[in-house]
Amino acid sequence: MLVNSKVLYRIEPFYFNDDYNGIQLQDGFRLYHFNKQFYYQYIQQLFFVENQNGKTIAKTYITDWNQVSKITFKNRLDNNEMTSFPGKKCEYRYYVNYDENNTGKIQRCIYFKIENIQIIASMSHVGMVVYEFSIERMTESKKMNDESTFQEVEMELTPQNYEWAVYALRSIHQVKKNAIQLQVENKENKEQRAAYFKAKNFHLPEPEKIPYIFKPFDWCELTNAIISKFFKEPYGFAESQKPGRYALMYTGAMISQQDENDKKELVNHLFKISRGYKHTYYKHADLEDVIQPFDNVWWYFSDEGASSFVLEMNDQAAMSFFESQYTSKWSTNYFYMYILVLIQKFSFIYYTIKTNERLENSILYKDGTHKIEEIELELLETRKLYQTILKFQIQAYHEQISQLTHYNLLYTQLFQKLHIPELRNELTKKLETFSRVIESIATEKLTHEKQKQEAEAALIFEQKQEQIRLEEKDREERKEQVEKQNKVIQTITYILLPATLTTGILGMNIPFIAQSKNILFLPVIFAVIACTALMSMLINKIEWITSKMVLVVSSIILIICLFLALEDYKQTEKVEEKVLFEELCEKVEGCSYVEG
Repeated sequence: MLVNSKVLYRIEPFYFNDDYNGIQLQDGFRLYHFNKQFYYQYIQQLFFVENQNGKTIAKTYITDWNQVSKITFKNRLDNNEMTSFPGKKCEYRYYVNYDENNTGKIQRCIYFKIENIQIIASMSHVGMVVYEFSIERMTESKKMNDESTFQEVEMELTPQNYEWAVYALRSIHQVKKNAIQLQVENKENKEQRAAYFKAKNFHLPEPEKIPYIFKPFDWCELTNAIISKFFKEPYGFAESQKPGRYALMYTGAMISQQDENDKKELVNHLFKISRGYKHTYYKHADLEDVIQPFDNVWWYFSDEGASSFVLEMNDQAAMSFFESQYTSKWSTNYFYMYILVLIQKFSFIYYTIKTNERLENSILYKDGTHKIEEIELELLETRKLYQTILKFQIQAYHEQISQLTHYNLLYTQLFQKLHIPELRNELTKKLETFSRVIESIATEKLTHEKQKQEAEAALIFEQKQEQIRLEEKDREERKEQVEKQNKVIQTITYILLPATLTTGILGMNIPFIAQSKNILFLPVIFAVIACTALMSMLINKIEWITSKMVLVVSSIILIICLFLALEDYKQTEKVEEKVLFEELCEKVEGCSYVEG
């Protein structure tokens, strides 16, 4: 049995704090899209689309080998020289110590190329770097008897060797110094090349027989150089917090002619390939564990990856379909399905991390008093996180994606194998509990703070009211004192005013007053004075006696007095006139006085 590797992807997830809408296309990349058939319309618009709009949950960029822009990074394994990420045709050499007895006599090497690199960024701040590998050849070198030279033999790509290669590529970030090297153009002469190879302890092939050399580099430095073109603050999901140290594998391969006895072993290979496990991992799988959308198509899903085999069969018409149409969808529709599930998985993990960070950094769990503004801000941030997660679940959480049975079969199995419902439930419960606790504590503290502020405000108000009452009391006391003084002055005025007024009237040079001889006029005047004085004294003791009443009564008595004086004056004047005419008539003969 031989393996024809069709699809071999290394997927490195990470998360970032950059603004999702601010991520822009960079030199050396182009927007990636393809026609996703057989999916619901709203599912097709999630990502891998030509026009980025509000419906998409992710952006996808792929290397554009026609652009001259290169990615450079500091190569710590080559004296920290700046190394350029080469083009599509560059070959990589990956040495792996396969000698289980550590005798140093067996060494394997994988020659591979990077066909494409994809950068996926989602609205949930989860990203992925996807390397598309193609295995050019694999060799195994054994030390000869002289212990100084190696004999290199090319290896066939059997299921066992393919399993080993997938494991090695999944572990590529863990290799030792000089284990992985990239091919660079050699512009040095033969002696310099020989000195370089000798310094690097490279034995195969002979340096004088090749026009290029291989330079060692650190895989994580390459990954971070690529990611840094798009993101300022990327973080890995591994403990080191550096992207590139955790990876999943997605593979698809054709398996040549096999018999029934080989299927049991093929299941074990598929199981280990999907997990990226070493061949020494003692775990066996059964055919019942394999997902078979078709009789000759096997899928196996795990937390470490997804793998598929298409087994060769005698039906040439069916094999034509699988070799062309079906396997072409490994890199499109099926890969899209896998990435969609991975986005959901790592998004829930990312939001769980953020929920824990909110919990650890919450001011509500710290000692000391906090202002209402700080508590309200804490509530606002918690509700904002809750709304963000809710929006993601509405847009990106899907349990069914296609109207075709075998697509939904694979998707639901993948959905369950990666524990998406469990991750969602865990996050939902944790977030709801956290939100309730935050709401409860915040409400309690807000109530306490408001009560405290209300008590302080009430105390301040009471103090102000007390101050107002004291000021009012002081004003009342001053007013009473003034009124007492005014009453004394008023009483004196009421007593003296009638006498003054009467004296003034009687002192006027008016004939009917000055010449009045009516003896009743004097008592009336005294009555006015006495009445006015009496009422003036009673005005402060009897409520119904008012100043107006005193003035009215005094005025009436005074008018009566004046009227009597006027009538008396008229009578007196008539009498005097009569006497005068009578005297004149006595002196004049024949004159007599007629009244009227």
